[in-house]
Amino acid sequence: MMMMKKAVLGLLMCTFILMLVSGCSEKAVSEEEILNRLEASLQTQGLSVENEGKQSNDALEQVYPYRYIVKADNKNEDVMLVYVLDGNKKIQQAIENQHYTITTLTKFENFSTSNVLVVHFALSGDLEKYQKQIENAVDKIDH
Repeated sequence: MMMMKKAVLGLLMCTFILMLVSGCSEKAVSEEEILNRLEASLQTQGLSVENEGKQSNDALEQVYPYRYIVKADNKNEDVMLVYVLDGNKKIQQAIENQHYTITTLTKFENFSTSNVLVVHFALSGDLEKYQKQIENAVDKIDH
């Protein structure tokens, strides 16, 4: 009986140490790294990307977005707002509380990953124009 307790205790300690080591080795990705990954991915897909910095309006869940202008060749430019939030629950709350003042021609679409919400505004109403590039870039944020 005593031997079994030692074996279980040893197994629990090994499990705890493995959890501790794996938890320490995974570090959170910084906001700057998230933005860099997004920009690099869009640029490698042929888009021109201009970061206009953190905005002082359009907050969702008390988080102000980074505003980007995206464009390819002779196509019209679009706008992206990038929110870095604290997890999927906050993203869902942000989406539920979204409201923007936009023209009747402008359409918008949301793309999200574990803690990032990207809102793509198609100023000409053509959401498909950069849809695949933005979707691919958002998918690469976590990788």
